[in-house]
Amino acid sequence: MFYLGTHMDGWLGTLDVPLFVSHRRLGKRKSLPRAHGRWALDSGGFTELNLHGRWTIAEGSYVTAVRRYQDEIGMLDWAAPMDWMCEPPVLKATGLTVHDHQKATVANFLQLQMLAPDLPFIPVLQGWERDDYLRCWQMYDAAGIDLEKEPTVGVGTVCRRQATDEAMEIFRALRPLRLHGFGVKLLGIDRYSHLLSSFDSMAWSFDARRAAPLPGHTHLNCANCPDYALLWRDRVLARLNGVHMTIASPEARDLEPQEVEALQQKSYALDQRVKTAVAQGREALWEVAQACYEFHEIRGWEVLGYEHQQDWCNDPEVGMSVTTFQRFVSNWRDLAVARQIPAADLKELDQSKVQTVLPSIKQGKVPVKQALADAKVLGRSDLVEKYVRQSEKPTEEETTAPPVNPADDVPVQADEVMTNGSTGNADDVPDDGEIVLEGTAEEVLTPEAVAEIDDRLNAYQAALAEAKACLAEEYPLRNASRQRYQKALLGLARAVDTRRHYHVGDANTEADCPACEALLKG
Repeated sequence: MFYLGTHMDGWLGTLDVPLFVSHRRLGKRKSLPRAHGRWALDSGGFTELNLHGRWTIAEGSYVTAVRRYQDEIGMLDWAAPMDWMCEPPVLKATGLTVHDHQKATVANFLQLQMLAPDLPFIPVLQGWERDDYLRCWQMYDAAGIDLEKEPTVGVGTVCRRQATDEAMEIFRALRPLRLHGFGVKLLGIDRYSHLLSSFDSMAWSFDARRAAPLPGHTHLNCANCPDYALLWRDRVLARLNGVHMTIASPEARDLEPQEVEALQQKSYALDQRVKTAVAQGREALWEVAQACYEFHEIRGWEVLGYEHQQDWCNDPEVGMSVTTFQRFVSNWRDLAVARQIPAADLKELDQSKVQTVLPSIKQGKVPVKQALADAKVLGRSDLVEKYVRQSEKPTEEETTAPPVNPADDVPVQADEVMTNGSTGNADDVPDDGEIVLEGTAEEVLTPEAVAEIDDRLNAYQAALAEAKACLAEEYPLRNASRQRYQKALLGLARAVDTRRHYHVGDANTEADCPACEALLKG
């Protein structure tokens, strides 16, 4: 039995082929479709644990949702439990061991059975190595669950090991259980489909996203297209019968076995090259961050004869915006210097991801180790979901505080370092969020803090002048120029407000300070 995985939950009401749909999709719906065919439910555990490091859904709530799906959608074959996957990134997110995840998985199945013995929850075996799965089987036995009598037993944590002998050995060791393989792709079908009673796959969408649309289709790609998904299903079913098919490409031909093996080896080699290069790039960018921080500390641009920091940044051999320079400085200062994070640990992290979690670290909302662990293992969309969209609303104290450090928190892409000078968008405007000043207006700032504020004011004034020039030359006004102008103007206003609040000047009151008054008039 092949369940076609889909993120398009509305297909339950239109397609009559077996589907595999996630609770994370259905749980958001107020009204549910009536099923035209058989289907199975994924609990969405991998995403849940990756995002939160634990299950945030109560077992009773999950049971209520599954009962609703069974009653309103109908034709539900089975539902996955709230199991605990054992991939290294998930273990990193939870801080637990494989054995802990196995115990939690078995305990959850027992709890779901007790709460709703009439609902078709299936047991799932979790582990990493072959013996882990056998131990998990023994845990079910010890709890009184005879897996050999279960109509379906899921096998988790194998979908990212499709083409490995290890996956084959795991499935072989679990015979004679009636197994369901989660996320089995074409290579897995060739290797061990004969060991499975059922499996699911959503690989069609990944494939379609990178291919041209089907003939006659006008959308950009067929990643959400039922026609492409059904053709892929036909291809999978043919594969089960030993027939290799391709989709919508009359010039294509079936590959010989030796060609398939050679292609797999080449793909693996290229995969390793890409990953090695990406890791080296991350390390190099952290070395840039350290050098920028040290350069900033000694105001190296002045030593070299540049009038302003921005002039040095615009040097063709440097070729980065002031924003990028300040972010490098901030990343190294906030983590390596202020929080003593070892350089070796930082070099494993993508700095654009660090920018997503850094505001929460600064505000004390999350421990620094947890945030950096999330930045290492979570994708960008998951990080945004956890640290931006689900962040707490600001307190009354935060909303009424003077605008000292309004962080922009826009992730910096690695390739921004390679751009030469201005990129023509709003991100070229410096970000005033890097100035962190503590204390009250009556306290005296250090000369370094005063210099940093003045550098920021100079940078904003230069950016504002450049944006004004672009506006004057471009008619009708273009969005990019408007955005640059508006951001520069807002940043300048914030910097002026910061200067007035802390009163950088020699006079006793801000009203008597010529520098503040000149900025206000400007």
